[in-house]
Amino acid sequence: MIEASKTLAVNAPDAIELTVDDLWDGLVMKAENPLPFVRSITECTVAERFDGGLVRDVVHVGKRFVRTHGEGTGMIVTIDGVEAGSDAEAAFAEPMEADYLDAAETTLRAVRARVSEPA
Repeated sequence: MIEASKTLAVNAPDAIELTVDDLWDGLVMKAENPLPFVRSITECTVAERFDGGLVRDVVHVGKRFVRTHGEGTGMIVTIDGVEAGSDAEAAFAEPMEADYLDAAETTLRAVRARVSEPA
């Protein structure tokens, strides 16, 4: 199983400060339309809304899948012939981890840009 863990400072010393509300509002916007926040997502349509969440159809890295809120389906990839903990698994995981980190950094930049826009 591939596991990744990174820590990012939301408020770096040289950046416009974000409040918890700023970040939350940005994450809600990202749920509705992730395109400005995640470069590897090229299409997103909200398929269903319900109290406390939504279901969206997404094209991520050229592949179409459905992401649900809460305990739902995700993407599970089994690579035939690749042993857990092997160099091949690490090579597969590296760009995936980089994409997740890029999405987090891009999200912070997009939220910061929205906050700095004149009202």
